[in-house]
Parts: sequence; C-alpha cells; structure tokens
Amino acid sequence: MFSPFQQLEKVKYTYLHKQELIICYVDNGITVYKEEALVRLSSVSPWYACLFGDWLLFQPENEGPVQYLQLGSLQPASGTLEGDFLLYKALINGNTIYIPAANKLLAFNEHLHPVRTYIVGRAPVAIFNDKYFRMVPHLSAFSLADNAKIWELSDDALLEDKTMLAGSFFTLRNGVLIIRSKLESFKNYLTGFDADTGEICWQQYGYFPATQHIGDEIFVFSYLFMPELQGRLCIINSKCGEILKDVDITGELTSKGFQPSDFYRLAVRDHYLYIMAGYGKALYAYNMKTDKIDWLYKFDIAAEWLTDIIYCNGNLFITDDQGTLHVFRQD
Repeated sequence: MFSPFQQLEKVKYTYLHKQELIICYVDNGITVYKEEALVRLSSVSPWYACLFGDWLLFQPENEGPVQYLQLGSLQPASGTLEGDFLLYKALINGNTIYIPAANKLLAFNEHLHPVRTYIVGRAPVAIFNDKYFRMVPHLSAFSLADNAKIWELSDDALLEDKTMLAGSFFTLRNGVLIIRSKLESFKNYLTGFDADTGEICWQQYGYFPATQHIGDEIFVFSYLFMPELQGRLCIINSKCGEILKDVDITGELTSKGFQPSDFYRLAVRDHYLYIMAGYGKALYAYNMKTDKIDWLYKFDIAAEWLTDIIYCNGNLFITDDQGTLHVFRQD
C-alpha cells in the first residue's frame, strides 16, 4: 500500500498547505516538498511557525518581529511584521489573525495588513465573531471591542473542573466550543457550547481518553488494558455532537500487535484512517468500511517515538523525536 521512499534529517516542523508539504528545519531553513523535490523558500530556520491562509508566518526567536512568506504564488511576497510578538499564541478567526504582543492583540487581515489593536490583557484561548474566550476562573466570552463580558458559565458542575484544562482539552469548531472535562473514574464529558450564547449544544458522557479534530469531526481512537475499555474508534460530528461511528475493534488491534496505552496521531483520506502509533513506532492503514487493518509498517529506528503524521498527494509523512521525516510513497 505504501513503501518507504526517503528520509530527511533535522526537521523541526511540518505543515500541510493545500497539497504541498512545508518543511521547517532546525538549521537549514524552510523548504516545500514538490513532486519529490525540495524547493527552498527561506534560509531562516524558525523557532516557531504557523500557517494563515496562503501565508507562512515564522519567528527566528521566541518573540520579536514576525517574518512572512506567501505560498503558492508565482511572485511570492515576503517581509517582516515589526513588533515584539508572541507568534506561538496567535489565534485565527476567518480571514483575520490575532497576534499577541505584551497585553495587546494585533489583528491582521488576509493580506497581512494591520486592521486593529485590542487591549485584552493576557492572551485569550480562542476568538470567534468579535469575541474572545477565557477558561479561568470560568468559561467566559468577552467583547473584543470593549472587553465587556458577554456570557459566563458560572455553574461548572457538569464539566468536572474543566476550567483548569485549557490547551489540548479546548477546541473551537464551527462556532462550537468543545471541551473535554477532567478524567474521573474512566468517565468524562465531551461538551459542545454555542460560542455566541454559552448554551450547551450537545454533550456526550463516556470515556474519551484522547481526541483529535479532523475537519468537522472528532476522532476518538484508543486501545487500553481495561475490561470494557479496550479497542475503540468513535467519530463524532463537532457541530451537533452526533456519534457517526462507534465500533469495538479490540480483536483487530490485538491481532495486529497494537501496544496498549500508546498515543496515536491520525490522518484521513477517503475511507482510510492512517494511524501512527507513537511509542509502538508503527504505521497502520485502517479501512473504515470493513473495520480491518489493511496494511501496517513497523519502524526499525533509533528514535524512541514517532511524533506526527500527514497525508499529502499520495504520500505519508511521519516525523519522530529525533527530527527525522520519513516519507512513504503510495504503491
């Protein structure tokens, strides 16, 4: 199904822009992977980088000016946004990117022209429809224009201490704030709130040990040594909370040598779910029509774990903790 094709060393970040892979190196600048060839975009090796529309924004240091490159253009623009920015805390809402600097948020439009500066104190966790959101002490929404509180969820009883779990437990999709509450006795809540009103749109109660958002869907993939919590794939619509698929795949995962309590990263293409097993250092192609593993590959490498997976143009790109990018070509 796939075969190892090549390895690239000293890779720090990879990003998928449309159908091209952007590669940021530790000390060899930035390239784009085009038809199995590398095209250099910049000689600068970023401390941090992010995508915003057709722009790649990056910083050589953890704060300071932000450099930018236009992607996919015959005559790409490039330049620098001057300021003392914290790019790693940047937030994107529609055609605007908000980049923190001290106690301010600077807004830039899709052309990277500055449009407004907001005084908001510490950086918020999300922005949507002219509102910004905080998790502490309660999940709250504030007006970007004047910092007025729009709503606050002061009754947190259903969320079991969720307010202290900003970060990977918090996602905003389709105008819905999605929060995974604190794990308690192998049960927890996955809750979707209307970002405009704070009303609960949907709630699922069960065991969601890890979630990954792909498009409009939430993927829950786990394999654990627990009596009723072993191999599972659950797919949830992030807008309405409907469970689209929930299947016990314990037998299939056991027969294919999955390592219990591993961590997984996922990529989707058509009816295939490509599964990267981090500590197990393995790659799987799971057929979501048949609920079978159609292909697997075990890595024999010095790295202790794998870190991420991207599907692009018939290739799978896998990174590991040593900074190696493993390229697999589709047969």
